[in-house]
Amino acid sequence: MVPGPHTIIKTQGGKAELTFDIPADWKPAEFAASAMFRFNLDDHPQPDTIKSIYGEFGEKMTGDLARDNQLGGKNATFETVTVAYPSAEAVKNQQSNTFDEAISELKTMRDGIILDVRPRYDDWGSVNVVVSESWYYSPEHEKERFVDQLGELVGNMVKNTGKYEDHVSVYFVDSYGADLTTPKVWGGWKIKK
Repeated sequence: MVPGPHTIIKTQGGKAELTFDIPADWKPAEFAASAMFRFNLDDHPQPDTIKSIYGEFGEKMTGDLARDNQLGGKNATFETVTVAYPSAEAVKNQQSNTFDEAISELKTMRDGIILDVRPRYDDWGSVNVVVSESWYYSPEHEKERFVDQLGELVGNMVKNTGKYEDHVSVYFVDSYGADLTTPKVWGGWKIKK
């Protein structure tokens, strides 16, 4: 059984536990789990023993986890926990493979205009998208459309596959490393050549 997005579990002895099997066909990934102690679910009301302690709608609840609900009471929202399955190393390898596959796919798209995608310096915080000489023969409006679409896509790929967690600056360069575009401070790209 894999829990759904709103699985209800009961607390016993001050603990709430849920055990489930991960299907064999799932790839390595990071799974996030969050928990709430709610008083505003009509389908799953709290038992009288809990209501006697925290109130009908959680109005007696205190502490830094308590959050107002729409009934004039409170719910508790616990910190979200992320778990790497089956291991952090397996997830990192999966993300790296996914990234490599995406880069290979990008190179085959767009009539071969993308020659490579690689770090500009020592990490993936700045990225060079190396483009073919056909860049120089493209009209300005096509260059703008190209960098707007691909620049954001490459930045998201880098972040989503765990290569870099913060803002990613994407540069477009020719095969000799000359800058064709530079990222603007507030988004978008300035076309230089």
